Amino acid sequence: MVVLRLTATATGEAQEAPTPEPTAAPTAAPTAAPTAAPPAQAALPAAAPTVIPAQPPVPVVPEPDRTVSGLVTFRWQAAGPLPPGAAYEVVVWNEDEPPDAARGVAAPTLGESLVVDLDAPAISDNFNSPALFWTVLVVRTDPYVRLTTPGVSRAVKMYYGR
Repeated sequence: MVVLRLTATATGEAQEAPTPEPTAAPTAAPTAAPTAAPPAQAALPAAAPTVIPAQPPVPVVPEPDRTVSGLVTFRWQAAGPLPPGAAYEVVVWNEDEPPDAARGVAAPTLGESLVVDLDAPAISDNFNSPALFWTVLVVRTDPYVRLTTPGVSRAVKMYYGR
């Protein structure tokens, strides 16, 4: 039903204006009972492991420009704790090679020193001159990934002599 009401115009004449019908007061919507959690989604494939940045250790022994052969003790100072799943790896490369050619001389270790037989053919056959560089890398062991690189880590020059 439309209700008309009279209003005065600027000229003083009465004019009918429709008035909107009253509306019902709003009522609260019924609340629904709590629902159960949505069904679990199928497991997604595991994301690739994230490489955790690591600070390179500082090589200590052998000192720069030492001549070494046979059993050699390598020692370094950690720059911080090892990331989970990581270890230290001693690597060596020839003076005429880029640091990325560095090769491990022993299995990675959790310690901060390592004794290596540099006279072992598996190692010494890779030396093409007496001048070598060595450093220590932080590596993830499984799967193997270098977390620091020889080109960024401090390298120490040594000389190999049998």
